[in-house]
Amino acid sequence: MTEKRRRKDEVRAGKDVKRVKSMVSASKKAMDNCGLCLRDKATGWHRVFSVAPESYLVVPRNPLAHGHCLIVPFDHEGSSTELAEEVFDELQKYRQSLAKMFFEKEQKEVVFFETASESRSNRHMAIHCIPLSRKDASAAPGYFKQALLTEGPEWSQHKKLLESNGRSIRSMIPKGFPYFNVEFGLAFGYAHVIEDAESFNGRLGFEVIEGLLDLSPRPPSRKPDHEVESQMANQLRSVYKDFDWVQA
Repeated sequence: MTEKRRRKDEVRAGKDVKRVKSMVSASKKAMDNCGLCLRDKATGWHRVFSVAPESYLVVPRNPLAHGHCLIVPFDHEGSSTELAEEVFDELQKYRQSLAKMFFEKEQKEVVFFETASESRSNRHMAIHCIPLSRKDASAAPGYFKQALLTEGPEWSQHKKLLESNGRSIRSMIPKGFPYFNVEFGLAFGYAHVIEDAESFNGRLGFEVIEGLLDLSPRPPSRKPDHEVESQMANQLRSVYKDFDWVQA
């Protein structure tokens, strides 16, 4: 190997090390500032109403509707497709128990949605659970279908709409691909491969629900109210306790 080649290799290796260190630093910063990384933190637990070994249920800062909650893994992962099998199984058990609870206690159907976007790769994944009246639940697939068919460029490499028909998102979207996934109860749903993460509407799920329920657009965040959040968590905990698979 010539001296010139050796120096080039050293420079390239040095750049690779810097790139890795930068990625690690960005990841650590994201986790330190993440409101969903609760495992080693003392704050945020007042919104939690069920805890499993690898995941938990929590009330969001700005719920769209009564009963709106999040299914969250403890580890800072970006999507359901990246989770270990045992963690994904826990999230599925939470989905099943929430659907059962809202149906039996409030005669409501549930919509679950998740956004996994490359441009938000340092974000902690969460599956939103929104309980809906039967009338609104029956209209929800049409609202989401229209929104996903009109999202993104007119011509795309992938089908804009993938129907799950009971299949898991992990069997539909390869690991590492950004996507939006919505499921109506436990029977079927739609998945959408995000081809341009920078231009994708990260609030698509929220905006569809707002349109469906005729809600005024909500700001993405609000000043936390510890007392109100605790009350919402306590209300859900009191109803969910009879359906909590962790306690079974």
